Amino acid sequence: MLFGINLELWEELSAWFFERESKRSRSREWEQHQKRFIWWVRWYTSVGVILVLIGVAGELYIEGELTSPQNRLRDFNKGLEASIQKEAAEGNERAEVAFEQAARFQAQIASANARAKEAESMVSSANAAAAEAQSMARSADLARAQLEERIAPRTLTVGQREYIGRKLNGYALRFLGRSVKLDWPLSEAEPTIFGIELEDSIKKSFIEVERPINVVLGGPLRIGMSITGPAKDAAFIRTLYFLLHADFPREVLSYEALAKHDLEPVTVFIGVKTPEGLDTLPVQQTSTQQ
Repeated sequence: MLFGINLELWEELSAWFFERESKRSRSREWEQHQKRFIWWVRWYTSVGVILVLIGVAGELYIEGELTSPQNRLRDFNKGLEASIQKEAAEGNERAEVAFEQAARFQAQIASANARAKEAESMVSSANAAAAEAQSMARSADLARAQLEERIAPRTLTVGQREYIGRKLNGYALRFLGRSVKLDWPLSEAEPTIFGIELEDSIKKSFIEVERPINVVLGGPLRIGMSITGPAKDAAFIRTLYFLLHADFPREVLSYEALAKHDLEPVTVFIGVKTPEGLDTLPVQQTSTQQ
């Protein structure tokens, strides 16, 4: 384009040059030479105009080519910026939703913790009630066991009967031709059953036993047990007394071995079971005479 502008200026320069030279020379040869030169100058000027137009067009084309990527880049940047802003807005919305959900979750967790504490309190109360119920049950079991013990009839297990038989076996020779007399109120079931068990215990020591024969109606009701007999059987009487006392520590027991009973057999009287409260009576023990 600069070259074309240069060619355009030739016509003005040549006009100034020929005007100055024409003042100096007026020959015909100079005029012809001037005409040819002017024609070339005009041709060069036209070429310069064309070159200028081509240069301007080139500049416009190049500027357009350069501007188009810039515009596309600008549009791309604007689109990218808009996309980023949109995603940022959506991210903010999602963050707000997440915050709201987190707040709801925290409220639910707090509610669950409160319910858990309430459940723990209820469990603690239930455990305390269960412990109290267990304590009451244990107390009831103890009271029932004590009541059963108080109302349970006296009895001798097979092992206890065998043990008594072994302990009294050493007195079997002294009772050859004699027997131990057992006495109880036949109208009472509990003394009768216990008397039969005691009879079996003494028989295991190979000593004869005599049961009560007559049923006595009326008269005072005796409690506990008593053992009486002659002085010569004092050792046997004391042994039987301590054996029975070991098995029935709350029973009212007494024994007596005196000369006044020398003509009488060893007699074991079995009354009714000692009622609750009367087992604190002092045990009656009578000195024996040899």
